[in-house]
Amino acid sequence: MHTKILSRLILLPLLLSPVALVAQPATIDEPEMTPVAAPSAVRVAINKEYFEACEAELGPFPQETVNCPDAVLIPTQRTLSDGSVVEVGADLPASVPRFRNLETGQLTHNPDTQLFDDITSCDKPSGIFRDMRNAGCVPGNRVKHLTGQTKGGQVVDWVYMCRKNSNFPGQDQHYNELGLIGYNRSTGKTCFFAGQPTETLKIKGEWKVRVTEDGKTVETTRTEADIPLIAGDKLPAPGFAKFDERMVVHWSVPTLGGCTGCHSAGPFVRYPFNEPVCLVNGGGDNCSISFSSTQACETHLAKEYAGKERLKYQCRVLKPKRQPGMLYSVVSPFDPSSELNKFLLSMSDADKSDGYYKELMTTPWNDPKRLVGQEVQACTQCHEIGNAVYASTFINSLFSLHKRLDGAFKPAGDELWRTRLYLSNVSASQRSYSYHDNKIAHEAILPIKVDSASAKEENESRAKQSLERYQQALLKIDDCGLDPQTCQWDRHWTVARVQEEPLQYLQERCSYCHAPGMAEPLLQTETDFRKAAVAERIIARLNEPTYPMPPSGQLPGSTLDILAAYLRSK
Repeated sequence: MHTKILSRLILLPLLLSPVALVAQPATIDEPEMTPVAAPSAVRVAINKEYFEACEAELGPFPQETVNCPDAVLIPTQRTLSDGSVVEVGADLPASVPRFRNLETGQLTHNPDTQLFDDITSCDKPSGIFRDMRNAGCVPGNRVKHLTGQTKGGQVVDWVYMCRKNSNFPGQDQHYNELGLIGYNRSTGKTCFFAGQPTETLKIKGEWKVRVTEDGKTVETTRTEADIPLIAGDKLPAPGFAKFDERMVVHWSVPTLGGCTGCHSAGPFVRYPFNEPVCLVNGGGDNCSISFSSTQACETHLAKEYAGKERLKYQCRVLKPKRQPGMLYSVVSPFDPSSELNKFLLSMSDADKSDGYYKELMTTPWNDPKRLVGQEVQACTQCHEIGNAVYASTFINSLFSLHKRLDGAFKPAGDELWRTRLYLSNVSASQRSYSYHDNKIAHEAILPIKVDSASAKEENESRAKQSLERYQQALLKIDDCGLDPQTCQWDRHWTVARVQEEPLQYLQERCSYCHAPGMAEPLLQTETDFRKAAVAERIIARLNEPTYPMPPSGQLPGSTLDILAAYLRSK
């Protein structure tokens, strides 16, 4: 058995202070791998029911297996202040198991920056942290987007992401997290599948600490941790028509509150930091090379290709677009109208005593909501914002560290820790670059009417008012994260709801800009929308394939058909 020498020591507990501590090189025994226990009969039965409900809404997964090596690698790079880009990998400090407890000093908090020092930074952190050092910048994260179809021909987006949050597992096929999402574009029905660990990695560490107060005492501390690992190599995809119990070894209905706490604004959580940009050939989705940004991809394209050859290639973000007004309805085990929920509640008392059943039912999934209201529309016209947790994340994940008029942004509760860790993990050059502010101020100027003596004066006034509305919306959204009760939340749109409330749907998407003192024509009342010439213009804009309105519209045919029928009716 050999040992691995760690290049540095993980943060030592502050409980030992004020004694000065000097770290010695730490040793870690060769990892021990043990298999995880097989799923219980109750877990198999519940997941088979869930797989059936999901397959009825989404159709089968388009491949027999889920294979992380086939997914697109998210580049682990760091952009320096001078604009140069370096690969993060060989210089990455070793990760060591630890438990989150800020009181014991496991992270060094910098009061000047409000961030954490001594954390590896990169351009695209993974976006999810599980209390491991360098959580967002461990190389090897991958993402894959596939499309499938239901029996009726409805298009379904499938996305799976394979995450590493420690560099202990030397085998490339092992991951710390694996998630799969299926989304029906026509109905909004969505399923979440949680990848399950199949092995446990036991780590034994030895830390030698010299106490310098008397210069004599030497203390040795040994620690142990068990890290569950997920195999990511050719896993059987979850499904019902070809159900096999081995599927439940690798996949499960998400427990402990599920995924809707973060996926509250729609099926796909998208940040510019955790998405690779792919160079694709023609209209396909095959990624020949992945880049950390659109700019890096465009630079490569301009350098390597010219003329007609260049027209064959595109730089494309891999994940599906998430647009305001999109349909979203989660297939949930806690939906009282579902057969899945009835199945769970009808199980025997003996089955309900199963540990998996208790883990699933103890913490119900959140009912996804979205933020609405006039005060926040400067942001929500383009961004769907979910619950209070998402509101805080949205504010603190902008490209720059915004300041409130009355002080720094302060996300509520546990989100404060997560947000600071997330921003600490982002390259300083990316974190401080106020790209979004510049875009709002100079490109995305709201359609505000201004009376002025010159075009120059009008443009300056419109830009100033636009930025003010944007800043006020940010302040309100921040308040929504701190105190959700002060804000207005609404249900997500479904096919049935668009059918019942087409006017409200159109008002949410159009009335903010087409309001008095802003863009023409005025679109506020049913009469405004149903004027023949206006109605046809709206239908044409909604169906525009390249630049639809509202921004990022690209709505499914089911929604477009309902709206067209409403606008043309008398």
